[in-house]
Amino acid sequence: MNTLEAIFSRKTIRSYTEQSIEREKLETIIRAGNQAAIAGKLEFVVITNRNILDQIQKEAKAFFLRSGVEKLVMLASNPNYEVLHNAPVGIAVVISDTTDPHASKMNAENTGCAVQNMLIAATELGLGSCFAESGSVAFTNPTIKDAIGISNDKTVSAIVTLGYTENTTPAVKRNADNITWCE
Repeated sequence: MNTLEAIFSRKTIRSYTEQSIEREKLETIIRAGNQAAIAGKLEFVVITNRNILDQIQKEAKAFFLRSGVEKLVMLASNPNYEVLHNAPVGIAVVISDTTDPHASKMNAENTGCAVQNMLIAATELGLGSCFAESGSVAFTNPTIKDAIGISNDKTVSAIVTLGYTENTTPAVKRNADNITWCE
């Protein structure tokens, strides 16, 4: 599979098998995230510990229920809703906390670039993936931050879930009606 094939066949996966992912594949995905076009520094924490993944899930659901946001409360009220989709691996993208609006914008852009590289790499390696940004709310709880070893001056900006999947539905083909050419 070449890069364009991976881009056009990539899709969000929210259903994973229990099969473990080979460490070599995880290292390749992290290297792809590290090669992203970024300005600044990102850190990556690879979480394969089921107890920690379950803690993140539980805390994110509790956050949603406390949020007062109707859609989030509705999602979290569903006993079958899983923020991390029971993935066997979650990769936390970690950024430095900042109050500088420009740095905050750069952190968001850096995260997006790194995550996209990881999603494409996962597709090429035959894995399902999901940009599970909503799982990052769990890290507002210092206990969850401690569980993955990140300091209080850093935060998780996104989580990428990874796993093998039995989902064979093709990727959605998007049309080009949102493109304007200024020639």
